Amino acid sequence: MKEIMAIYTEDEYKLYKNKKGKLNRLKINIKIYDDKLNILEDKNTKQEEQLNQNINALGQIVLNLKSKVYFIDQTLNYVYKYNYDMKTMYEIEDFKSFFYKEISTDFIVLEKLYNALYDCEDHFFEIKDKKNKHYQYRFYPNTLLEGTLGVLLIKTDITHEKNIKNEYLQNNSYFKNILDKMPYDVILEKNNQIIYQNRKSKYEKNIVNMILDRDINGNITYTLDGCKEKHFYINRILLNDEEESMIILKDITSQRSLFNKMNLAKQKYELFVDIISEAVFVLDYNTKKIKYTNKSFNNILQQNKLNLVDIYYLIKNSDLNYCDVSFSIKFEEKKIRNSLNEDVYLEFANMILNVNQKNILIGIFRDITKEVKSKLLQKKIKEEAYTKKLKNDFFINLSHELKTPTNLIYLKNQLTRNLCEKNNNIGYETVEFLNIELENTKVLIDLIESIVSIENLNTDFYDGDRNFYIY
Repeated sequence: MKEIMAIYTEDEYKLYKNKKGKLNRLKINIKIYDDKLNILEDKNTKQEEQLNQNINALGQIVLNLKSKVYFIDQTLNYVYKYNYDMKTMYEIEDFKSFFYKEISTDFIVLEKLYNALYDCEDHFFEIKDKKNKHYQYRFYPNTLLEGTLGVLLIKTDITHEKNIKNEYLQNNSYFKNILDKMPYDVILEKNNQIIYQNRKSKYEKNIVNMILDRDINGNITYTLDGCKEKHFYINRILLNDEEESMIILKDITSQRSLFNKMNLAKQKYELFVDIISEAVFVLDYNTKKIKYTNKSFNNILQQNKLNLVDIYYLIKNSDLNYCDVSFSIKFEEKKIRNSLNEDVYLEFANMILNVNQKNILIGIFRDITKEVKSKLLQKKIKEEAYTKKLKNDFFINLSHELKTPTNLIYLKNQLTRNLCEKNNNIGYETVEFLNIELENTKVLIDLIESIVSIENLNTDFYDGDRNFYIY
């Protein structure tokens, strides 16, 4: 009996220990489950908060996008509108009134709605109403709301975006036309590949390598077939953090040839201007600085002891002539004083041209000092000769007017004395008086002869009859 009791007690103890062990493990599991449950609750709380934040953010996005959210049940009897501002669930409206008031009278919308219901496919499309406003409609079928199936409708006003897009397309077309009409190539390059080209130009491989080499810029000379040279100008603009680059490629071969011809023509004209005797200078009328002078300019200034101040004085005191159709130029005679206080005579002309929106004065002058002085000398000689002639004529007339009456007086007195002496009818005193008068008259005649002779000597018209001998 004791053995039986011992065996029973032992079995009961083993059973108790097993149950106690299971109970301890169950407590441990319950604690683990409680910890997991708390963790899950925390996650659910965070997810709920994130969901609310997402809902609020979605509502703000919908408001910013000028979108409205509707739910249409599959019976097409009711429409549920969500109000984000009031944060209420849905406001019920009659579908018929909603269709004519909110959506559109266009039956395309109604057709798309039926397709979403029965085809169970999402539909996206745009509608332009009679007020020229653009809307985007998005239908999502099989949406469950409070146990009811229907279609979720998101209506967005995209008028502004549409206008911007249309303006972008117009500008894109406009600028594309500009690029297509440019006389040079505009190229876009990315990852060492040409991705856009405004003109259908074909390049040799070596030219393509030059185009894609970012270290090559500026004027490039390229030889074709070992003989013919081609000239290019390359300019680069890096885009998108230097991943892409815009390349401007100009074929300047013809321009370079024209430039060389212009340089040659310039050298010829400069050589021609340098060999002419007239002084030529070019002055920037805006800055009042002389930009060019020929060789004669410096020669005339040196020969006449002039300086640049005299030239500026010459310009200041001359009338300005603006270029006309005939390119006529008028010379004026100018007199200036040099550094030696001598008179210098110049013929000066100017013409103002407008080149690249700048006034350029071209001045031309020549030295006429010798000609002017020669003319003045000839004029002086003529004046002196004329004066001498007047004086000669005067004294010839004077000789005639004085000598004739004096001779007549002398002859009359002589005749009177002879008659008186012959007839003896006058006294001695009278005869003496007549002799004195004759002597005085003779003195007067000699005096007149002397005066005329002296004037003839002064006027170089006297030819003496005396001979001079030198021993």
